[in-house]
Amino acid sequence: MLQMCYFNRIFYSLGQGVSEFGRWRLQADKFLEFDVLVPPYEEQCEIAKYLKQKVSEIDLLVQKKEAYIENLDLLRKSMIYEYTTGKKEVPAEWVSK
Repeated sequence: MLQMCYFNRIFYSLGQGVSEFGRWRLQADKFLEFDVLVPPYEEQCEIAKYLKQKVSEIDLLVQKKEAYIENLDLLRKSMIYEYTTGKKEVPAEWVSK
């Protein structure tokens, strides 16, 4: 939230300095007066619960994709082995003339 306030220049009205040259100072007393809205505890718990569920879903998707990639890697290695040992022949249309 604080970065959002910085990037959207919300703190600029509270500070002083030369903003064109990156020398902008926000005094501690002005910063301490800055109001921060905090949702009620119950709402925070609901948000946390929702985020935990979404993170679990994302983690599951990541695991599935990693397993898929691992299987593709095993298949690739198997195909390389089969073609290099002569167990399979490279189709003629694959060979450049």
